[in-house]
Amino acid sequence: QIYAIKAHGLGGYIKEYFTPFFFMFPLHLIGKLSTVVSISFRLFGNIFGGATIILIYTKVLQSSWLLEIAGLITGLNIVMVGFFIIFEGFLQAFVFTMLSMTYLAIAIADEDESEHEQIGEMT
Repeated sequence: QIYAIKAHGLGGYIKEYFTPFFFMFPLHLIGKLSTVVSISFRLFGNIFGGATIILIYTKVLQSSWLLEIAGLITGLNIVMVGFFIIFEGFLQAFVFTMLSMTYLAIAIADEDESEHEQIGEMT
């Protein structure tokens, strides 16, 4: 939001909430808030899901010593833990960064640039 204010000025930033009509303000406000809430829930849900899967996997392994030994011999334990703890964390950080950069680029884009992009998409 700070970069959008810097790019458009305070007046231009506030004006965006009221375009094209005055009564669009609540919809624009809900849209800005829902972006933050959506990305937060997405990140929380994905990390929580990975932690739940690894917890279920370790509980299943603890229920049978045969499965635990088989997982150690095949290396499946290391692969599962490595994926759901390390790789998934990096993947979520990447997705979160890309979404944040996209939202930032949309927020600071000029009206002229967005009009040119729309015209380019039409042709």
